[in-house]
Amino acid sequence: MEPEQPASSEQRLSLRPGHQIGPYVVDRLVGRGGFSVVLAAHHAELGTRHALKCVFVDSEFLRRKALRTAALQASLNHPAIVSSTDLIESRFGVVVVFDLIDGPPLDQALARNLLAAGERDQVASALLNAVAWLHGNDIVHRDIKAANVLLEWSLSSFRALLTDFGEARPLTGPFNTLETEPGFVAGTLDCMAPERRMGPCAPDPRQDTYSLGCLLYRLYCGRPPFDPADSDMLLTHQRHEVFVPPLELVPHLPEHRAAAIVGSLRADPRDRIPDGQTLRAVFHGDLGPDPWLHGYDPIRGNSAESTLPVLDLDTTPAEISTGGNRPV
Repeated sequence: MEPEQPASSEQRLSLRPGHQIGPYVVDRLVGRGGFSVVLAAHHAELGTRHALKCVFVDSEFLRRKALRTAALQASLNHPAIVSSTDLIESRFGVVVVFDLIDGPPLDQALARNLLAAGERDQVASALLNAVAWLHGNDIVHRDIKAANVLLEWSLSSFRALLTDFGEARPLTGPFNTLETEPGFVAGTLDCMAPERRMGPCAPDPRQDTYSLGCLLYRLYCGRPPFDPADSDMLLTHQRHEVFVPPLELVPHLPEHRAAAIVGSLRADPRDRIPDGQTLRAVFHGDLGPDPWLHGYDPIRGNSAESTLPVLDLDTTPAEISTGGNRPV
């Protein structure tokens, strides 16, 4: 029997409910990126529910990268990291099977103000634990952002999980390459450590602490530290640490949490909180705020003029939610 021909771009994009990939039957589209689609599906015989990430591979380089990424994520076992359970090479590309997290990504939840104050703390703790665990196992995620955090509410619990390890790298071994391809830097600019945009940059835990600092700032201050819409000034503001200090936006924020955020956003990686374990300790007050908080120049930081809106974090989520993914 002749091997099945790879699906065309049109066929990949037309994946719809009822399509079967291996033993999994597609239920609905969850999301679409430039090189992949994420689908909710169920196992045809077992009835179990899963998420399928179909990575389009149009070259042997992309195929090897997708397989390495799948192997890396399958090796991760942490309660705040989405688990990978299966791998299929199909005509649609490399298909990675995950546990289905039945809730919105964090960026959507923040945009709709779905999180209560206590849930923000739970998100922060989960991510800090996940990143500390990754760094303790010599792995750098390199694409931490709100869109890569999935939330799930149930009748008795709420949880946040880190996902999408497409740009993750081990700190040692044969796959700790500089970037995805020569001359190409993958990631989200407003969450990316500025040194990664300046040239080839080896994987380093401080790249993750910077990105997590951006996420924590948005989580507690109600807006990102740097305006992503102003691409011309974004890198300049990042390199000169031009952002409004968290304690000015949220005066009741505990000093150790402000220190964790500010210490993560230092432009020079030598001055930045060095890894996830240290960041977690500063955030929870197990380490003092010096030098992270007082090493920042608030006068220079206050020179930034921003029109970014600040959410009222004391507003009950249901008061402004328009319905949808958060159970009542």
